[in-house]
Amino acid sequence: MKKNNAGKFRAQRRCAQRKRDHQKLKQNSGQAKHIYGHEVLPPKTLRQVGKKVEYHGGFRLGSGSERYRKMSAVIAEMAAEVGHDLYRPGKKKAAQFLLGLPDNEYLAICYPAFKHDKRLPSVAIVDTTQTAANLLYHYETKVQGRAQLAALTFPALEDRIPIDAYSAGVALAFKRMNKLKTALRKSGLGDFVYVQLEAPFQPETETFYLHFHVFLTFDLCDFHRHRALAFIKENSPWLQSKAGVHLKRIAHQDVARSIRYGTKPNTTAYEVAMSENKQVFEEYLNVSRGRRLTRTEGSLKETMQELKAQGRRAKFSQC
Repeated sequence: MKKNNAGKFRAQRRCAQRKRDHQKLKQNSGQAKHIYGHEVLPPKTLRQVGKKVEYHGGFRLGSGSERYRKMSAVIAEMAAEVGHDLYRPGKKKAAQFLLGLPDNEYLAICYPAFKHDKRLPSVAIVDTTQTAANLLYHYETKVQGRAQLAALTFPALEDRIPIDAYSAGVALAFKRMNKLKTALRKSGLGDFVYVQLEAPFQPETETFYLHFHVFLTFDLCDFHRHRALAFIKENSPWLQSKAGVHLKRIAHQDVARSIRYGTKPNTTAYEVAMSENKQVFEEYLNVSRGRRLTRTEGSLKETMQELKAQGRRAKFSQC
């Protein structure tokens, strides 16, 4: 009888403790905030926490995005020299959350706040990360086990182009891509799901190499990949030598890495800025302003519409 009473008493104490813990969490719920990934936080108090220390090696928080922030800084500095302001007005600063610490403290990197210009890699990485998440979710829910995901790379034009032909070159590139996409879909050999145009700059010749990175799907048998590649080459008359046309099936274990690479931020502005050619850089800023170099196509567009209708958002995960 005593044992039963003792056990009952211990259970009551545990229940009371859980109630007290829950009450504390409820009281503190208004003080907490969920923070995800590369979220930008107000730096008013973050920049006043802690002090600068010397790095002696080991794990570096945010080292990947730091590279893109440095690229953006180079672009913004060169832009200022040619009369373009890529910083937010009022000398505002931004802080990238890295790690939560005890006692309501945070570890973050503070830096000048850039305008929302996707030619700045550190700004574009927010959208490219979401694009990668959408692609990975689409693969896991609609493609895996039913079809193959492949990466297609091909030149958009016959040759490299100078800056004065950039606008016309981009327009022609997407016109050709749309024609090829439609023809491939009608043939039943494959379906484009994501397209990204890249234009790396060569300082020696002051020219741009326009080429596409495409993710597409086709039937599981590898025979269909060879048929799709032959069809693409036949329907790309501007590619006389067919050099630079590659269609590679992505193995399951390589999907996340390949998606990250195929959706990486555009670094053309950085490449032009590093060449220190102010004339080409200023013209590039003018002709590339507001120009969208990515397209969401086919079944991926349908998947994104489903997520939007459900009020959900995909999150990128390497695992």
